Amino acid sequence: MGKALNPVPGDIAIWYANRVAYLHTLGRSDDAVATAREGIAFSEAILPKGYPAISSLYANLGAMLVRQGKPNTAIPYLRQAYESIEAVSGAPNQNSAAMRAMMATALSDAGHYAEAVAFLDQAIGVIEKQLGPESNRALQAHEVQAIALMRLGRLDEALAEQQKLLEVRDKRLSPQHRDRMSGRGMLAKIAIAKGDLALAEKVMREGVDLRAAASP
Repeated sequence: MGKALNPVPGDIAIWYANRVAYLHTLGRSDDAVATAREGIAFSEAILPKGYPAISSLYANLGAMLVRQGKPNTAIPYLRQAYESIEAVSGAPNQNSAAMRAMMATALSDAGHYAEAVAFLDQAIGVIEKQLGPESNRALQAHEVQAIALMRLGRLDEALAEQQKLLEVRDKRLSPQHRDRMSGRGMLAKIAIAKGDLALAEKVMREGVDLRAAASP
């Protein structure tokens, strides 16, 4: 419908970005990547250079590539996403900070752990200031930080970070929420890396119990 209008509205970039998210939710990751690439090519052809709405497409494409295990391919798109927003706003904001957190995930998955932690140090501060320390975006960024710290071998810090995260999520989220389950899986990984098998078994049993209660 958007393509049929004359002129084509700039919001078409956001509509493409939403379609990427819907396809991902349906489990159609290859279609989501193809849609993001199509959306970027189409939007860049009709919109001014640096148009901020396209940043969501870059971010979604980068996130999809990270999930497909292609962090090095994702990094340039994620960089373009947050740089586009910050060029317009003049400084990082909660949207660009969330994109920086995804960039940190890509860097960590690509083996650049110290750089990932540095990205998160800045991103978490912005997100917590604008959305609050217990916002979903802040908690997601803290989990990425815990993973990066684990991969750097800073296991005590990683364990403390993830345990604090679980406490906040257990207070805020329902027992059926997937973040309570997956967070325990990540805590178990850190505990195993640290050699604390008793803790790993304890939290994994909790995770299994949560899943069993939530799943049909």
